[in-house]
Amino acid sequence: MYGPLRGSSFTEETRTVRHDVRRGLTGVTEGTTAWSARDARFLTAVIKSLHQRLIFGGREALCCVKLAAIISKIMETVMPGLKELLAQREALQQELEQAHQQEADRALREIVAKMREYKISLQELIGTRAHARMVPPVANAKYRDPATGATWSGRGRAPQWIADKNRDDFLIQPSLFRSQ
Repeated sequence: MYGPLRGSSFTEETRTVRHDVRRGLTGVTEGTTAWSARDARFLTAVIKSLHQRLIFGGREALCCVKLAAIISKIMETVMPGLKELLAQREALQQELEQAHQQEADRALREIVAKMREYKISLQELIGTRAHARMVPPVANAKYRDPATGATWSGRGRAPQWIADKNRDDFLIQPSLFRSQ
C-alpha cells in the first residue's frame, strides 16, 4: 500500500492517504508531531504519483487539493522543528568550542606550573637553533686550459679540454694553487 499509486486502486489508496493524513493532523493540532519518516516517504510517493498522472477531474482533483493543503500543514509543523534543531546544534557547537578552550587553558596552566616546579626555562624547552651545516670550501684550481684559461680543481667529471689527455700537461704550478 505504501508506494506509488497505480491502476484501478488509485481511488482506494487516495482515501487511505486522506485517512492517514487526517489521523496525523489530529496529533499535530494537539501540539505533537505524529509524522514519521515512513509517513513522509509515503506522502512523497503519493505526490510524485499525482504529479505524474496530472489528474484534474472528479474525486481525484478534490483529493489533490486536500493533499496540497495537508502538505502545506506538514511543512508548517515540520519546519519550525527543523529550525529549533538547527538552533540547538549551533548552541551545542558553541558550548563545545568553549569547553575545548577551557580545557586548553587548564592544560597550559598545568604545563607552566610543572615548568616552574622543575625550574625549566622557556629557552630550555624550546632549545637552540641547530648549527648550520658546514659548507665545504671551494677547491682551488689544479689544472688550467692554456687555450681558454678555464680551470678545473680535479674533482668531479673532467671537462672536455682535459679528458683523455695527460693531466700533467695542464697542471698549474704549485705556487699558483692559492691564487684562485
